[in-house]
Amino acid sequence: MIPKWLWGWLLVRDNQYAAMSVMVLTFQGTALAVTLRFSRMTSTMPYLSSVVVIFTELSKLLICIAVWTVTRQGDVKSSSSLLRILREFADILKSSLPLAIPACLFVFQQVLVILAASNLDAVTFEIFGQSFKIVPTAIFAALLLKQKLTATQWLSLPILVSGVVLVSRSKSSSEGAELGNRLLGILASSLGGLSSAFAGVYFEKCVKSKALSIWVRNMQLSIFGLPLSIAYAIAKDGAVILEDGPMRGFDWFTWGVVLLQVVGGLVVGMVVKYTSNVLKNFANAVSVIFTVLLSIPLFGIWPNFVFLLGVAIVLFSVFLYGGDAPLLLVLLKQVFPWDRRVKLRDLDLRFHNL
Repeated sequence: MIPKWLWGWLLVRDNQYAAMSVMVLTFQGTALAVTLRFSRMTSTMPYLSSVVVIFTELSKLLICIAVWTVTRQGDVKSSSSLLRILREFADILKSSLPLAIPACLFVFQQVLVILAASNLDAVTFEIFGQSFKIVPTAIFAALLLKQKLTATQWLSLPILVSGVVLVSRSKSSSEGAELGNRLLGILASSLGGLSSAFAGVYFEKCVKSKALSIWVRNMQLSIFGLPLSIAYAIAKDGAVILEDGPMRGFDWFTWGVVLLQVVGGLVVGMVVKYTSNVLKNFANAVSVIFTVLLSIPLFGIWPNFVFLLGVAIVLFSVFLYGGDAPLLLVLLKQVFPWDRRVKLRDLDLRFHNL
């Protein structure tokens, strides 16, 4: 027999999707980081990351088309269902032009990240990358989506930045050696964070503005993302691809990276639809913590004091953002509402106000 509180929670479908997507994104980030590490350790010849991006975009596009086609066939029972599906697909292509903006920015961000990492030490790279992504995300959300944050929630964002930087710094063995043009690296890292923030919020606006499914929006994003990623691969690794082939260095772990990237790309759409990009940044921060903890048994990498301090700061920022109903506590109670004195209606209202 299903308990009343569980039955009542299951009836709130949006809350279910929101909690599930945030948790999946958190664990996907952790699994991706670990799989990336294994893929680099086991491969005798390094694979091309640009080719991985191509397979990721292609897989997302095919999955979204397949799911959308199946759902449309369920709605159309006449003999002309295929023709109607083709017409609707043509309409999707015509209305996909606004998604070219985030698609271009996502590819542009990949170029900037590589440029920044080649010219900066790990600490400077994290500081400027995270600072120009987390805080501007909230600013763009306020400007484009009219989202309102309290003073405490605004305060939690720079605190989250500092915590993420400390946690990420503990994972790196870099001692801050200069690698190249520092000014160029700082500019690239900052622009990369800004482009990521704006693209994420713009995509959230597209997802929430019209009554189109997540599958359609992700399809439209990949329609532009696929040719752009192909162009990027040709420009960056064209000579290597011609010499060794695009599948150079691919193994099971590489395909695991592709799979997790696909899952992450699809889940992000759910996160921004049912929550926000700000909450997505918090989920990513928690996934970094899980990654370092999981590195202890898998790679024998033990966290140091800097990591523990970063964890404390990240968790503190999460509690600040949640206000009197801490964010993690609300998410956990949505999934495992152990305190029956808490009314489901109150939890629903708090969650929708995030």
